[in-house]
Amino acid sequence: MANKILVVDDDEEILNLLEKKLVSERYQVLKAARADEAINQARLYLPNLILMDIMLPDMDGAEAIMVLDRDPLTRRIPVIFLSGIVSKDATGNATVKVSGREYRAIPKPINPQDLMTEIKNIL
Repeated sequence: MANKILVVDDDEEILNLLEKKLVSERYQVLKAARADEAINQARLYLPNLILMDIMLPDMDGAEAIMVLDRDPLTRRIPVIFLSGIVSKDATGNATVKVSGREYRAIPKPINPQDLMTEIKNIL
């Protein structure tokens, strides 16, 4: 069975581009444009990974991850943040800290090769 990846972004173009890339790499893709939708899908489908935009219309991605982190069913789902407000450090890595936990981050515009490398490292 293919790994499920939940992609969360309020930009429909990004959602569709990421879906196309991930499906071509044989991943099952779930999509959400809002944080509340992402939380519900994560609880319902228990994806193997969440790709989460930080800036969403209803709450920010970090808040959504805090909600999922309090739920025993979803707290162990790995997350990669997607954002135009993060940048790589001197080592070439980008991270976001949420409630004391550090998460990998991919700066926008997204480099598909970097994203696939991160996904394969996690899954």
